[in-house]
Amino acid sequence: MIIAGKQTTRAGELLRSLRLPADLILTSGEWGVAKPQLEFFDQVLSAAQVTPDVTLYVGDHPTNDIFPAKKAGLRTAHIRGPILRTSQRGRTGGSTAWLSSTTAEAERLGVP
Repeated sequence: MIIAGKQTTRAGELLRSLRLPADLILTSGEWGVAKPQLEFFDQVLSAAQVTPDVTLYVGDHPTNDIFPAKKAGLRTAHIRGPILRTSQRGRTGGSTAWLSSTTAEAERLGVP
């Protein structure tokens, strides 16, 4: 699993220091390109060394996450947390899945 987000280089350093259960933690600040630019998603694929068709991109924002990830060819899952911006209600961007929480989805997939 790769955690990639629209954050500063410093945020990436701090997140990595937490030793989260992820293979990689990368930020747009380190790449010099941010969501929703398609180059951001190209960087994610390059870091993961995978093709879009075997990648599930999980995001909470249709405009910044779901729409551009789909345009880049990735499968998508729209996570809907307790706070959903009014402008996003009903807008999932045609995601492959909706997730109510990452914990519930991990349990469903049998991930410890």
